[in-house]
Amino acid sequence: MWCRTATSCTSDLMCNLRRLFIALWMLLTATVLSAAPGECPVKPLQVEKLPNLKTPRSGHYTFVVNSELTVVGGHTSGFVPTATAEYFADDEWHQLNTVYTHDQGLCLPLSDGSVMLAGGHEKDLGIGQLFCVEIYHPRSHRFEGYGCLDSKRCFADAVELDSGHVAISGNWYEDDAIEIYRGERLFSPLKKVSQQRAKPYILRTAKDDAIIFSTIDNHGQLHDTIIIDRLQGEPFTLPLFSVWHPRRIHPIHRSHDSFIGNEARDYYSYLITLEDSTGQIAIARTEGADFSLLPTTTPIPMECDSLPINYFSPVIADRKAQRGYVVGIDTAQHLYVLAIDYDQNPALLTLYQTDPQDSIGSTTPVLMPNGDLAMVGGFTESNFAPNASAILLKTGHPVDTAKKTAGCGLWLWCIIGIAVLTVLLFLLLRRKKKINAHQSSLQPSGDDAAANVMQRLCMLMEQNRPYQRAELKVGDIAETLGTTPRAISESIKDCRGLTFAQFVNTYRVEHAKHLLASKPDLKLVLVAQESGFATEQSFFRTFKTLTGLTPRDWQLQNAEID
Repeated sequence: MWCRTATSCTSDLMCNLRRLFIALWMLLTATVLSAAPGECPVKPLQVEKLPNLKTPRSGHYTFVVNSELTVVGGHTSGFVPTATAEYFADDEWHQLNTVYTHDQGLCLPLSDGSVMLAGGHEKDLGIGQLFCVEIYHPRSHRFEGYGCLDSKRCFADAVELDSGHVAISGNWYEDDAIEIYRGERLFSPLKKVSQQRAKPYILRTAKDDAIIFSTIDNHGQLHDTIIIDRLQGEPFTLPLFSVWHPRRIHPIHRSHDSFIGNEARDYYSYLITLEDSTGQIAIARTEGADFSLLPTTTPIPMECDSLPINYFSPVIADRKAQRGYVVGIDTAQHLYVLAIDYDQNPALLTLYQTDPQDSIGSTTPVLMPNGDLAMVGGFTESNFAPNASAILLKTGHPVDTAKKTAGCGLWLWCIIGIAVLTVLLFLLLRRKKKINAHQSSLQPSGDDAAANVMQRLCMLMEQNRPYQRAELKVGDIAETLGTTPRAISESIKDCRGLTFAQFVNTYRVEHAKHLLASKPDLKLVLVAQESGFATEQSFFRTFKTLTGLTPRDWQLQNAEID
């Protein structure tokens, strides 16, 4: 297929060499990655079954505290909230009574070793909300009625700050707001929210600051535009979320389970799952209030053995192993664990698959001290018949470590061979690339092609921030994406109704707004330079055109709002 015309190959010898090089490339790459090119390797995963819970439940919280696997609250058979908890010790579950019911409320392990439980549904069938707060003391296995939220709520989340204060937000069929717990059983309002939210992400960005956002409102409807609130500072939006939106997590989740930073070093970073309009999943990494797509060795696999995978969990981070896990299931009841080695660049993806499982509920996994994932209880076919099963996914005990360490000499020769072939292939295919680019420029792009180019363009802008280069040209972007300047310009016009310069300037202005808000003492000339504007005058002119305000007026206005 490489020798259709004289322009695509200079001779039969060149064609044959090209075929040979491509075959060798595929063989060497398969040897190194133990998988077909571009595919995520799939490996078996062992499952250990634990005794069933004494009370089947869904809408509960699972956590590990005092080295004990513990479940609290939720609703049981008949969709009835249960005022019980259970902890696993000596190979059996021990049931406890809680002070209040907490069906789909919030749960936050605190730095002092206790656990805060709050809110939930007031009545059977998931109706209403609660004010109730209690504290679990794991050493004595005692629950203490503790206080009252400022707003009754369910489907909420919380985060503990360095001050010991706790920020709380999120609600369901009731107005949301941000409230703060300052100790001594006192919960008080902090500020209004920019948009109503349920099941929010609350991610720390500093010792005593955090951002809050969700893909759904307090009635479960998708937001057209996702607005991110700060505990301290103004709301903002991300261009990334116009292409990739945070996934709607169906089970209960705690944002802190996705934390991969280091609080002792004031480094705040999380992994969250994103989804585009086609249903493809990606991973975003946050650093403070900055978001970027996590580069991965392969796209996230969306099916296995021709069966689609439904990923239902947030990222569960194992900071010791520097791995994140996302759990899914297919229609044949295989469970999947997507492992993300986020310390590598690009991050290595490995998909683990279990044998078909009987009666496994959809529930948020929890990381065990030994690196395994526990899944306890959960939703099956109906909220009226929750599950009592309990299993361990043996992610902390890989069965194929020999494959990762054997054949170091072969690896070395493969890497050398790939490097040599890369250079040769680049030289051989360079002419074909130019010809293809020229041919594609002569053909009008369809809607699907424009959307594809636009998606790749947005990913590039988010990941690499080329807009920060004042001399950026459309040809630079086209070369990076392997397409033509015309294709870039037409995609932007078709999808956004903008010129290339206008499109780039929207990113520059958003970056400038971020700097104005986060670094109020930074000189405007430096804001302009760091945002990619060639001159301070063009910065002022463009900023006012897009926002209606000068940079200083915008900064003052938003400072007054704070």
